[in-house]
Amino acid sequence: METLKFDEGYREYDVNGDKSRIIRFRVDPNLKERIEKAMADIDKLREKYGKMSGSDLYKAGVEFREIINAAFDSDICTPAFGNASPFALLKNGKALYEAFLEALLPALEKEFKAVQSEIRPEVQKYLGEDS
Repeated sequence: METLKFDEGYREYDVNGDKSRIIRFRVDPNLKERIEKAMADIDKLREKYGKMSGSDLYKAGVEFREIINAAFDSDICTPAFGNASPFALLKNGKALYEAFLEALLPALEKEFKAVQSEIRPEVQKYLGEDS
């Protein structure tokens, strides 16, 4: 069987310099919308569980992972959090997921801008200004 080889648009990041913890996702035109939806879903998750404890905390963690992984169409939570709860508190008082998103979102903005600048002008007119 022959193999097709082409650039699929994947970006890879290691987590905190650990080459065994790789986050890999494709930057595609729908990613931005999926992330925006994920952020809204996370807000709903906070409302649903309120002040979490015990089994609610575990359930919320599972749902959080599903939301984030669906947005990226890839398991990025396992390399980011391992088996830890995304709601684990850090020394600075933030949750683990907050620190992760604060690192990830600027990298995503950079990726979106890079992809946008790579789009040929004749294609850009079909994608609109927000692409």
